[in-house]
Amino acid sequence: MEWDDLLREYLGEFGRFQKFTALLAILVGPTFGMSLVAMTFLAATPEHHCRVLGNSSSVGHRYQAEGYNFSVPLENIGGTWKPSSCLMFKESNSTTTPGNESTACTHGWEYDRTIYQSTIVTEYDLVCSTAWLKGLGQSSFMAGTSIGGVFFGTLSDRFGRRPTTVLCLLLHLALSIGASFTSDYVSFIVLRALDGAAANGLYFTAFVLGTFDSNM
Repeated sequence: MEWDDLLREYLGEFGRFQKFTALLAILVGPTFGMSLVAMTFLAATPEHHCRVLGNSSSVGHRYQAEGYNFSVPLENIGGTWKPSSCLMFKESNSTTTPGNESTACTHGWEYDRTIYQSTIVTEYDLVCSTAWLKGLGQSSFMAGTSIGGVFFGTLSDRFGRRPTTVLCLLLHLALSIGASFTSDYVSFIVLRALDGAAANGLYFTAFVLGTFDSNM
């Protein structure tokens, strides 16, 4: 007797319950995938330049040339001279003539909001000297997935995969929404790490649950 015949004889056919469970397990995959690639959009870096006092471009969607043409130095980027994204001329006593020496942005940055109205980069000014912090959002998420796979895998073995799947789903929903309303970057990366753990736990437990029920 073949192995499949044994399964059908002792466990039954692939019925309505198994199909419904497998379908729900399949729907978990896209949620995990979207969380995995979310930082591509959450951490998008629009064009930016130093904020110049008196320039009101922050209220619009595009740069305004007035106010920074003579306050931001040019940089040769790929053979093209463009306004610097991270430097500005030091302020001088003259109201019309800037200094000759450049310095880091002292009044923050202005961002081109044509495509992205708001990202973590524009919210927390993750540009120039702090641009490296942008990668922590994805790194913390991946670290969370590593821990979540072990933790929730052990939890599902002890308490069952259905309760663990529901728990992970609720945590994933709460943490994803919570990360959208954080007021500081530290809270954001902490919630992203926890969300990574919950999302990976959800994916693995649902996968095992769907595979097991599909063979019943």
